[in-house]
Amino acid sequence: NKELERYAEALVDFDAVLRLNPDRALTYYNRGAVYNALGHYPEALADFDNAIRQDPDEANVFVGRGIVYWELGQFQEAMADFNEAIRLEPENDGAHYGYGLTNLALERYPEALAGFDQVLSLNPERAEAFYNRGLTYEALNDYSEAMANYDEAIRLNGEGARFYISRGDLYLRQERLKDAIVDYGEAIR
Repeated sequence: NKELERYAEALVDFDAVLRLNPDRALTYYNRGAVYNALGHYPEALADFDNAIRQDPDEANVFVGRGIVYWELGQFQEAMADFNEAIRLEPENDGAHYGYGLTNLALERYPEALAGFDQVLSLNPERAEAFYNRGLTYEALNDYSEAMANYDEAIRLNGEGARFYISRGDLYLRQERLKDAIVDYGEAIR
């Protein structure tokens, strides 16, 4: 797999840079992001911790570590990191996105909506935010708003299979079988 090869090459490069200059917060951040992408969460957390020790005012490092905590199901730690990132950089859409996702996972739906609304005010083309806002509205049984958000996610990114699946599931709830079948067909395309 080419992507895995590129990650492995990147790790070798980051290791070499850190041997020469172990005080590079950005290098720890980037290597942490690669470890996260590979699912090597303990290594990712260690690198994000190093980056935070070296540059405690960089919001994106808190976002990166928050994502790892979220992946591990450690939602309180994730929330603390996303909140710190928002405090450091209020316009960081990634921090607000993580805040929304974490609140969605914790079933704090009004807070999740506030997070996704903020993301979309900063980045109105972020399909994932529409999708997750749709999931939130669906959890609140507001199917009209859920459908509108799924529609917008699909308009922005027609390649998102899970967007079609979620909208198809919602069509089934509304007993719109033909529409559901069309969406499921798009999802497997």
